[in-house]
Amino acid sequence: FAAWWGRAELLIEDTRQRKAALAALDQALRLQPEHAPALARRGDLRRRLRDFDGAQADLEAAMRLQPDSAEHIYALGEIWWDRRDYAQAYAAYARALTLDPNLAKAHGSSGDALARLGRYDEAERAFTDALRLKPESTYYTLRRGYARLMLKKLDEAQLDLEHAAQRSPDNAEVHHLRGRVLGQKKEWQAAAEAYGAALAISPRFMTALANRARCYNELGRFDEALADASAAIEVNPKYAANYFPRVFALIRLGRHAEAVADMDTYLELRPSDPMGYRYRARAYRGLGRDEDAKKDEARAQALTSSAKVETDPRAE
Repeated sequence: FAAWWGRAELLIEDTRQRKAALAALDQALRLQPEHAPALARRGDLRRRLRDFDGAQADLEAAMRLQPDSAEHIYALGEIWWDRRDYAQAYAAYARALTLDPNLAKAHGSSGDALARLGRYDEAERAFTDALRLKPESTYYTLRRGYARLMLKKLDEAQLDLEHAAQRSPDNAEVHHLRGRVLGQKKEWQAAAEAYGAALAISPRFMTALANRARCYNELGRFDEALADASAAIEVNPKYAANYFPRVFALIRLGRHAEAVADMDTYLELRPSDPMGYRYRARAYRGLGRDEDAKKDEARAQALTSSAKVETDPRAE
Protein backbone atom coordinates (compact mmCIF):
# COMPACT_ATOMS: atom_id res chain seq x y z
CA PHE A 1 0.00 0.00 0.00
CA ALA A 2 2.68 2.50 1.00
CA ALA A 3 4.50 2.08 -2.31
CA TRP A 4 1.39 2.71 -4.43
CA TRP A 5 0.32 5.60 -2.18
CA GLY A 6 3.78 7.17 -2.45
CA ARG A 7 3.80 6.76 -6.23
CA ALA A 8 0.41 8.45 -6.51
CA GLU A 9 1.58 11.39 -4.41
CA LEU A 10 4.61 11.85 -6.67
CA LEU A 11 2.50 11.84 -9.83
CA ILE A 12 -0.69 13.61 -8.82
CA GLU A 13 0.38 17.24 -9.26
CA ASP A 14 1.73 16.63 -12.77
CA THR A 15 -1.25 17.18 -15.06
CA ARG A 16 0.34 14.88 -17.64
CA GLN A 17 0.53 12.04 -15.10
CA ARG A 18 -2.89 12.20 -13.49
CA LYS A 19 -4.18 9.01 -15.12
CA ALA A 20 -1.07 7.21 -13.90
CA ALA A 21 -1.67 8.65 -10.43
CA LEU A 22 -5.26 7.41 -10.57
CA ALA A 23 -4.07 3.91 -11.47
CA ALA A 24 -1.66 4.01 -8.50
CA LEU A 25 -4.46 5.03 -6.14
CA ASP A 26 -6.65 2.26 -7.52
CA GLN A 27 -3.93 -0.24 -6.64
CA ALA A 28 -3.47 1.25 -3.17
CA LEU A 29 -7.20 1.08 -2.45
CA ARG A 30 -7.42 -2.54 -3.59
CA LEU A 31 -5.05 -3.28 -0.71
CA GLN A 32 -6.71 -0.95 1.81
CA PRO A 33 -10.23 -0.17 0.55
CA GLU A 34 -11.22 1.77 3.68
CA HIS A 35 -8.27 4.14 3.79
CA ALA A 36 -10.12 7.47 4.05
CA PRO A 37 -7.25 9.78 3.00
CA ALA A 38 -6.64 7.67 -0.13
CA LEU A 39 -10.35 7.70 -0.97
CA ALA A 40 -10.44 11.47 -0.55
CA ARG A 41 -7.30 11.86 -2.65
CA ARG A 42 -8.74 9.70 -5.41
CA GLY A 43 -11.99 11.65 -5.22
CA ASP A 44 -10.12 14.91 -5.70
CA LEU A 45 -8.17 13.45 -8.61
CA ARG A 46 -11.33 12.13 -10.25
CA ARG A 47 -12.84 15.62 -9.91
CA ARG A 48 -9.87 17.10 -11.74
CA LEU A 49 -10.35 14.47 -14.44
CA ARG A 50 -14.07 15.50 -14.66
CA ASP A 51 -15.36 12.14 -13.37
CA PHE A 52 -17.79 13.79 -10.98
CA ASP A 53 -19.86 10.72 -10.14
CA GLY A 54 -16.76 8.72 -9.24
CA ALA A 55 -15.35 11.65 -7.30
CA GLN A 56 -18.56 12.06 -5.30
CA ALA A 57 -18.69 8.33 -4.50
CA ASP A 58 -15.11 8.42 -3.19
CA LEU A 59 -15.69 11.52 -1.06
CA GLU A 60 -18.89 10.15 0.42
CA ALA A 61 -17.06 6.92 1.30
CA ALA A 62 -14.28 8.94 2.96
CA MET A 63 -16.89 10.96 4.89
CA ARG A 64 -18.52 7.78 6.21
CA LEU A 65 -15.14 6.68 7.54
CA GLN A 66 -14.18 10.13 8.88
CA PRO A 67 -17.46 12.02 9.42
CA ASP A 68 -15.76 14.83 11.33
CA SER A 69 -13.34 15.74 8.55
CA ALA A 70 -13.96 19.28 7.36
CA GLU A 71 -11.52 18.68 4.50
CA HIS A 72 -13.59 15.82 3.08
CA ILE A 73 -16.79 17.87 3.20
CA TYR A 74 -15.02 20.85 1.65
CA ALA A 75 -13.77 18.60 -1.17
CA LEU A 76 -17.36 17.46 -1.77
CA GLY A 77 -18.26 21.15 -2.12
CA GLU A 78 -15.60 21.48 -4.80
CA ILE A 79 -17.30 18.72 -6.78
CA TRP A 80 -20.64 20.55 -6.57
CA TRP A 81 -18.86 23.74 -7.64
CA ASP A 82 -17.45 22.02 -10.72
CA ARG A 83 -20.92 20.68 -11.45
CA ARG A 84 -22.09 24.34 -11.29
CA ASP A 85 -24.57 23.55 -8.54
CA TYR A 86 -23.62 26.52 -6.41
CA ALA A 87 -26.37 26.04 -3.83
CA GLN A 88 -25.13 22.51 -3.05
CA ALA A 89 -21.54 23.73 -3.07
CA TYR A 90 -22.36 26.45 -0.55
CA ALA A 91 -24.19 23.94 1.67
CA ALA A 92 -21.09 21.73 1.73
CA TYR A 93 -18.72 24.63 2.47
CA ALA A 94 -21.02 25.82 5.27
CA ARG A 95 -21.11 22.31 6.74
CA ALA A 96 -17.32 22.14 6.62
CA LEU A 97 -17.18 25.39 8.58
CA THR A 98 -19.33 23.96 11.36
CA LEU A 99 -16.54 21.42 11.87
CA ASP A 100 -13.62 23.81 11.38
CA PRO A 101 -14.54 27.53 11.63
CA ASN A 102 -10.92 28.44 10.86
CA LEU A 103 -10.82 26.76 7.45
CA ALA A 104 -10.06 29.87 5.42
CA LYS A 105 -10.61 28.28 2.04
CA ALA A 106 -14.13 27.23 3.07
CA HIS A 107 -14.96 30.84 3.96
CA GLY A 108 -13.54 31.99 0.61
CA SER A 109 -15.31 29.31 -1.40
CA SER A 110 -18.55 30.08 0.45
CA GLY A 111 -18.13 33.66 -0.72
CA ASP A 112 -17.61 32.54 -4.30
CA ALA A 113 -20.71 30.33 -4.21
CA LEU A 114 -22.82 33.04 -2.59
CA ALA A 115 -21.69 35.54 -5.23
CA ARG A 116 -22.72 33.11 -7.96
CA LEU A 117 -26.12 32.89 -6.28
CA GLY A 118 -26.41 36.70 -6.23
CA ARG A 119 -26.23 36.83 -2.42
CA TYR A 120 -23.58 39.53 -2.37
CA ASP A 121 -24.14 40.76 1.19
CA GLU A 122 -23.46 37.26 2.53
CA ALA A 123 -20.55 36.87 0.11
CA GLU A 124 -18.99 40.06 1.46
CA ARG A 125 -19.17 38.67 5.00
CA ALA A 126 -17.69 35.34 3.90
CA PHE A 127 -14.71 37.03 2.24
CA THR A 128 -14.25 39.21 5.33
CA ASP A 129 -14.09 36.02 7.44
CA ALA A 130 -11.56 34.54 5.01
CA LEU A 131 -9.44 37.69 5.25
CA ARG A 132 -9.54 37.55 9.04
CA LEU A 133 -7.71 34.24 8.73
CA LYS A 134 -5.57 35.14 5.69
CA PRO A 135 -5.26 38.94 5.68
CA GLU A 136 -2.63 39.01 2.93
CA SER A 137 -4.71 37.08 0.39
CA THR A 138 -5.01 39.02 -2.85
CA TYR A 139 -7.74 36.69 -4.05
CA TYR A 140 -10.03 37.19 -1.07
CA THR A 141 -9.41 40.95 -1.18
CA LEU A 142 -10.27 41.04 -4.89
CA ARG A 143 -13.40 38.94 -4.39
CA ARG A 144 -14.63 41.08 -1.50
CA GLY A 145 -14.06 44.10 -3.71
CA TYR A 146 -16.23 42.48 -6.36
CA ALA A 147 -19.01 41.73 -3.86
CA ARG A 148 -18.87 45.33 -2.64
CA LEU A 149 -19.00 46.58 -6.22
CA MET A 150 -22.18 44.57 -6.78
CA LEU A 151 -23.61 46.01 -3.55
CA LYS A 152 -22.79 49.55 -4.80
CA LYS A 153 -20.40 50.06 -1.89
CA LEU A 154 -18.09 51.79 -4.30
CA ASP A 155 -15.64 53.46 -1.90
CA GLU A 156 -15.10 50.24 0.03
CA ALA A 157 -14.81 48.26 -3.20
CA GLN A 158 -12.23 50.71 -4.53
CA LEU A 159 -10.20 50.43 -1.33
CA ASP A 160 -10.15 46.62 -1.56
CA LEU A 161 -9.19 46.65 -5.21
CA GLU A 162 -6.43 49.23 -4.74
CA HIS A 163 -4.96 47.01 -2.01
CA ALA A 164 -5.21 43.98 -4.31
CA ALA A 165 -3.52 45.91 -7.13
CA GLN A 166 -0.65 46.89 -4.83
CA ARG A 167 -0.12 43.25 -3.88
CA SER A 168 -0.59 41.82 -7.37
CA PRO A 169 0.11 44.53 -9.96
CA ASP A 170 0.24 41.91 -12.74
CA ASN A 171 -3.29 40.64 -12.11
CA ALA A 172 -5.44 41.80 -15.02
CA GLU A 173 -8.73 41.05 -13.25
CA VAL A 174 -7.83 43.37 -10.37
CA HIS A 175 -7.35 46.28 -12.77
CA HIS A 176 -10.50 45.35 -14.68
CA LEU A 177 -12.57 45.48 -11.49
CA ARG A 178 -10.92 48.78 -10.53
CA GLY A 179 -12.12 50.09 -13.87
CA ARG A 180 -15.66 48.92 -13.19
CA VAL A 181 -15.73 50.71 -9.84
CA LEU A 182 -14.35 53.91 -11.32
CA GLY A 183 -16.79 53.69 -14.21
CA GLN A 184 -19.72 53.42 -11.82
CA LYS A 185 -18.35 56.51 -10.09
CA LYS A 186 -18.28 58.19 -13.54
CA GLU A 187 -14.56 58.80 -13.28
CA TRP A 188 -14.16 57.95 -16.94
CA GLN A 189 -10.51 58.87 -17.46
CA ALA A 190 -9.37 56.94 -14.38
CA ALA A 191 -11.54 54.00 -15.40
CA ALA A 192 -10.05 53.99 -18.92
CA GLU A 193 -6.56 53.95 -17.38
CA ALA A 194 -7.48 51.02 -15.12
CA TYR A 195 -8.80 49.06 -18.11
CA GLY A 196 -5.60 50.00 -19.94
CA ALA A 197 -3.58 48.44 -17.13
CA ALA A 198 -5.61 45.24 -17.49
CA LEU A 199 -5.09 45.23 -21.26
CA ALA A 200 -1.34 45.79 -20.90
CA ILE A 201 -1.30 42.43 -19.10
CA SER A 202 -3.95 40.66 -21.18
CA PRO A 203 -4.42 42.38 -24.58
CA ARG A 204 -7.43 40.27 -25.61
CA PHE A 205 -9.35 40.78 -22.34
CA MET A 206 -12.72 41.18 -24.01
CA THR A 207 -14.72 42.91 -21.28
CA ALA A 208 -11.85 45.29 -20.54
CA LEU A 209 -11.81 46.27 -24.22
CA ALA A 210 -15.57 46.80 -24.33
CA ASN A 211 -15.62 48.70 -21.05
CA ARG A 212 -12.76 50.96 -22.08
CA ALA A 213 -14.68 51.67 -25.29
CA ARG A 214 -17.60 52.84 -23.14
CA CYS A 215 -15.26 55.13 -21.21
CA TYR A 216 -13.87 56.58 -24.43
CA ASN A 217 -17.41 57.23 -25.65
CA GLU A 218 -18.15 59.13 -22.45
CA LEU A 219 -14.95 61.12 -22.97
CA GLY A 220 -15.88 61.93 -26.57
CA ARG A 221 -12.95 59.91 -27.93
CA PHE A 222 -15.04 58.09 -30.50
CA ASP A 223 -12.26 56.80 -32.78
CA GLU A 224 -10.57 55.12 -29.81
CA ALA A 225 -13.93 53.77 -28.64
CA LEU A 226 -14.51 52.32 -32.10
CA ALA A 227 -11.11 50.63 -32.12
CA ASP A 228 -11.61 49.04 -28.67
CA ALA A 229 -15.17 47.91 -29.36
CA SER A 230 -14.09 46.38 -32.68
CA ALA A 231 -11.29 44.50 -30.91
CA ALA A 232 -13.77 43.18 -28.34
CA ILE A 233 -16.11 41.99 -31.11
CA GLU A 234 -13.19 40.29 -32.83
CA VAL A 235 -12.51 38.30 -29.64
CA ASN A 236 -16.12 37.08 -29.52
CA PRO A 237 -18.53 38.22 -32.25
CA LYS A 238 -21.38 36.32 -30.57
CA TYR A 239 -21.19 38.37 -27.36
CA ALA A 240 -24.02 40.78 -28.06
CA ALA A 241 -23.25 43.52 -25.52
CA ASN A 242 -19.99 44.39 -27.28
CA TYR A 243 -21.93 45.91 -30.18
CA PHE A 244 -23.41 48.77 -28.17
CA PRO A 245 -20.24 50.80 -27.58
CA ARG A 246 -19.29 50.37 -31.24
CA VAL A 247 -22.73 51.46 -32.46
CA PHE A 248 -22.67 54.48 -30.15
CA ALA A 249 -19.27 55.49 -31.56
CA LEU A 250 -20.37 54.88 -35.16
CA ILE A 251 -23.46 57.07 -34.72
CA ARG A 252 -21.43 59.87 -33.18
CA LEU A 253 -18.95 59.59 -36.05
CA GLY A 254 -21.78 59.83 -38.59
CA ARG A 255 -21.27 56.27 -39.86
CA HIS A 256 -24.94 55.34 -39.68
CA ALA A 257 -25.01 52.57 -42.28
CA GLU A 258 -22.36 50.64 -40.32
CA ALA A 259 -24.34 51.24 -37.14
CA VAL A 260 -27.45 49.73 -38.77
CA ALA A 261 -25.43 46.68 -39.82
CA ASP A 262 -24.14 46.22 -36.27
CA MET A 263 -27.63 46.49 -34.82
CA ASP A 264 -28.86 43.95 -37.36
CA THR A 265 -26.27 41.54 -35.98
CA TYR A 266 -27.14 42.45 -32.40
CA LEU A 267 -30.84 41.82 -32.98
CA GLU A 268 -30.08 38.42 -34.50
CA LEU A 269 -28.44 37.59 -31.17
CA ARG A 270 -31.06 39.32 -28.97
CA PRO A 271 -34.25 39.70 -30.99
CA SER A 272 -36.39 40.70 -27.97
CA ASP A 273 -34.25 43.54 -26.64
CA PRO A 274 -36.03 46.89 -27.07
CA MET A 275 -32.75 48.79 -26.72
CA GLY A 276 -31.47 47.21 -29.91
CA TYR A 277 -34.45 48.56 -31.84
CA ARG A 278 -34.02 52.02 -30.28
CA TYR A 279 -30.38 52.20 -31.34
CA ARG A 280 -31.16 50.97 -34.82
CA ALA A 281 -33.91 53.61 -35.08
CA ARG A 282 -31.33 56.28 -34.24
CA ALA A 283 -29.09 54.98 -36.99
CA TYR A 284 -31.99 54.85 -39.46
CA ARG A 285 -32.81 58.49 -38.70
CA GLY A 286 -29.19 59.39 -39.40
CA LEU A 287 -29.69 57.86 -42.86
CA GLY A 288 -32.98 59.67 -43.37
CA ARG A 289 -34.94 56.42 -43.23
CA ASP A 290 -37.66 57.78 -41.00
CA GLU A 291 -40.28 55.12 -41.76
CA ASP A 292 -37.86 52.35 -40.78
CA ALA A 293 -36.99 54.32 -37.64
CA LYS A 294 -40.68 54.63 -36.71
CA LYS A 295 -41.19 50.88 -37.11
CA ASP A 296 -38.24 50.14 -34.83
CA GLU A 297 -39.40 52.68 -32.25
CA ALA A 298 -42.86 51.07 -32.23
CA ARG A 299 -41.29 47.63 -31.85
CA ALA A 300 -39.16 48.85 -28.96
CA GLN A 301 -42.22 50.34 -27.26
CA ALA A 302 -44.20 47.11 -27.69
CA LEU A 303 -41.37 45.01 -26.24
CA THR A 304 -40.94 47.41 -23.34
CA SER A 305 -44.66 47.35 -22.55
CA SER A 306 -44.75 43.56 -22.80
CA ALA A 307 -41.80 43.25 -20.42
CA LYS A 308 -43.53 45.55 -17.93
CA VAL A 309 -46.69 43.45 -18.02
CA GLU A 310 -44.75 40.22 -17.56
CA THR A 311 -42.78 41.49 -14.58
CA ASP A 312 -45.44 43.63 -12.86
CA PRO A 313 -46.70 41.63 -9.84
CA ARG A 314 -49.99 43.58 -9.99
CA ALA A 315 -50.71 42.41 -13.55
CA GLU A 316 -53.64 40.03 -13.93
